[in-house]
Amino acid sequence: MSNSDVNCVKLKLSLHPDEEALVSDIKKMMLEEELEEFDGIKENDVNIRTSYVFDDGENIEIGVFFRNATKDDLHFTTLPLTLVDENENILVSETFKLDSLGEVPAYSARPHKILFSKANMPENININKGCKIIFSEQIETLNVAHIEYEDIENIPFEMQMFLKQSLNTLPPIEKGQVDLTTYEVYMEKDNKVKVTFLVRNGKNKTFKVEKLPITIYDKNKEIIHTTTLEIDGIELNSNKAKLFSFTIDCSNKELSEFDLSVLNLEFKR
Repeated sequence: MSNSDVNCVKLKLSLHPDEEALVSDIKKMMLEEELEEFDGIKENDVNIRTSYVFDDGENIEIGVFFRNATKDDLHFTTLPLTLVDENENILVSETFKLDSLGEVPAYSARPHKILFSKANMPENININKGCKIIFSEQIETLNVAHIEYEDIENIPFEMQMFLKQSLNTLPPIEKGQVDLTTYEVYMEKDNKVKVTFLVRNGKNKTFKVEKLPITIYDKNKEIIHTTTLEIDGIELNSNKAKLFSFTIDCSNKELSEFDLSVLNLEFKR
């Protein structure tokens, strides 16, 4: 049975954005052919399929495809995986952090390499092409919100590309969540602190901020200033990201005792 059988979902090949431009058309074609050879996958299923097993002497390298037949983009976090032989006998289990896998889009399959250290395996294990990887436990995934910048069309193209790349390096957020990330914080003239922060809205509705608790620290994590700002005008549409800036007046503070070479900010009091 193949990926194109009746009652099964057709999956697209998905490469990590950092690898997309580095993979040749021939390699992409080979990966697509491998994907087609697997058994079919039904709607709403998520699974892993093994494409090859290789013993490099120190590690067992296993090529796999993470297959996502759901309507949501998925981000795999910490995942227990088990290596079994052709008779489903367990050879070794290990927990992997899969941040480097990235976000697996809806109805797609992403190739990835898994390395099992032979140092963690019992001696005399027979590794052959019949071995495969299976999920050890229930899959731990994030239902990831797909976030894009709002209102950056009128800024220079180079800055647009920089902002988009920076956005892609942030940890994903789940649908329904809102995330605030400090983008820049520094001391201006007259003891005023300039703060720029990024808001990501994973909710399915517009997000508004009216009050914002903040605490500013110096390089040594000493508290310089803490307050709750009354905010007017921070509004962000669903699944969008936007930078906001404001200035905090610290002129009434005695700042000579602080190391102001590096400032940090947290959204709390």
